[in-house]
Amino acid sequence: MKKKTLTAIGAALLLGACISDGMLTEQPTALVAYRQKPTEAGLLALAKTYAEAINSNKAAGVMRPGLYADYGVALAGLGCYEEAAVMFNNEAQYFPAGAAYIDTLRHALLPPRFATTRTDTSAIVLATLDTIAITYTAEEQALIDQIKADPEYQKQQKELARLEKANQALEKKAAKQQERKAKEEERKAKAEAKVRAQKEREAALKAKEKADQAALKAEARQADSIARAEKRLQKAQEKEEKRQQELTAKKQRREQQEARKKERERKLKEFDFKYLRWLVRKGYRDDVDTNALNQDSTTLTSSPNEK
Repeated sequence: MKKKTLTAIGAALLLGACISDGMLTEQPTALVAYRQKPTEAGLLALAKTYAEAINSNKAAGVMRPGLYADYGVALAGLGCYEEAAVMFNNEAQYFPAGAAYIDTLRHALLPPRFATTRTDTSAIVLATLDTIAITYTAEEQALIDQIKADPEYQKQQKELARLEKANQALEKKAAKQQERKAKEEERKAKAEAKVRAQKEREAALKAKEKADQAALKAEARQADSIARAEKRLQKAQEKEEKRQQELTAKKQRREQQEARKKERERKLKEFDFKYLRWLVRKGYRDDVDTNALNQDSTTLTSSPNEK
């Protein structure tokens, strides 16, 4: 890579660092080392620094402005134009206010054939950066070793490790809280379902009790109606029996009257017959109607009451 190009990349990265409001202070030595000696090795180290910063931001749930843009500039310097275009698009998507600056970087650093609208905000796999073949000179390796031996760098590495551990602890705590929340919601849902089931059972019992009461009332009304009907029937039967008794008694009285009447007539005829016979015995035959006497004799002879 030409010195001029690496210098231009360094200027763009420095400008990006300024625009990102000092958000690259997690790894300042990487940018400073690259500014002091712009080499491909330094640029690769800087690209890894940006990738780690992006992943840390994503894990913390916050994305700092300028990181995607700076990572895209570093990728463009390493010749990864397609990936750089995606990072530029990510920056424009997250922070539309810097779209004009992103367009400037895209036109300055990317060949026209790599113009794309694709975005990809998934976690960056750092191993893909290791596939870039970089040959370190002895001077560059010495500079890298010097940076790694810097107490400030080591302090920042420890701080990053601590922050990563803290982020992992926070994620674990958030996962546990989410699990507890899910369990609590499940318990609450079960309790609510239990309450609803209890209410439904109570409602069903009340409905059954109401239906039973209605059935009992209907049976009582039916029984009362049957009792009144039976009572009316009994009264009608008693009235009919009384009427029959009265008719029977009336018939008996009539028959008794007829019998007494016949008995009186028989006795009168018997008296008349005896009187006529007496007249005949006394010699008053001329005064007696013999036909009537014979008839009366036949009637009295056929009568069962004749003595």
